[in-house]
Amino acid sequence: MELNRIQLMAVNISKKFRDILGNRISSTKIYDVVDVPDHHSFKIKFVAYNYFSIVFQYELDIIGCHIEYGNDVCIPLTSDKHCLSDTDIEHYILDLKDEIELRIPDKYLKSKGWN
Repeated sequence: MELNRIQLMAVNISKKFRDILGNRISSTKIYDVVDVPDHHSFKIKFVAYNYFSIVFQYELDIIGCHIEYGNDVCIPLTSDKHCLSDTDIEHYILDLKDEIELRIPDKYLKSKGWN
């Protein structure tokens, strides 16, 4: 099966998350992929540090990432909206890593060997 452009973008970003965060995240799940004229979007979900459920979202070149708590409660990990076309995705993921780690107790990170 040949992937379309949006599916391929989602797979590549998912691989970047796994390459950069390694064993700090669970396997990634790509879902809600939309590739129709004038609308392109997808989401990537994973569990970070066995602590938070994280969702990365792409829609019409705008990217964002949030912690998902359930019952439609989401906490943004970045305060600014970013355009994927203007963003170094590796640097963006490293910044997300720092933001996630700020929200997890140091004792927990240290006990797991992540700090």
